[in-house]
Amino acid sequence: MSIRQYKFFWIPCILILIISCKKYSLDELSSAPEQIQIDGRVYILETDIYRDWNPEYTYPIRGTVSVIASDSLTFPATVDVDIMWIVHENDGWEAEQISDAEPPGEDFELKKIIEGNGADWDFDDSVDVVVHLIVDNVDTGYLLRAANQVIGLSY
Repeated sequence: MSIRQYKFFWIPCILILIISCKKYSLDELSSAPEQIQIDGRVYILETDIYRDWNPEYTYPIRGTVSVIASDSLTFPATVDVDIMWIVHENDGWEAEQISDAEPPGEDFELKKIIEGNGADWDFDDSVDVVVHLIVDNVDTGYLLRAANQVIGLSY
């Protein structure tokens, strides 16, 4: 197969990739619900967002997010967070890395750690934190928001 023939293979693959990567506008993220219902159960989002500061270096935003099953029953293994954003005024940041928290949290919560090179907004700023949930590894389109979260400061 010549190189020219390969372009017919890659064009559909790239188009599928672009279509499957849904991007959300800041308006969509800022208007995401503060509680959602999946399979008859209600979920809310709790956060602990902070900046770690010392005189020699100021670290970007870090923290934890917890999706909480409001009925306090065991959190389903089929629900997970795959994307997380922090929205501040007319700006937004998508977390580069989201990993499972150690220890994992209570039975009724899904706790994740925000890592990577986060935004550098000031502590005491108010932000919205939004997560995208997947169910059975499928994009469900569920967004869940914790509004007006204050960025804390850690020394």
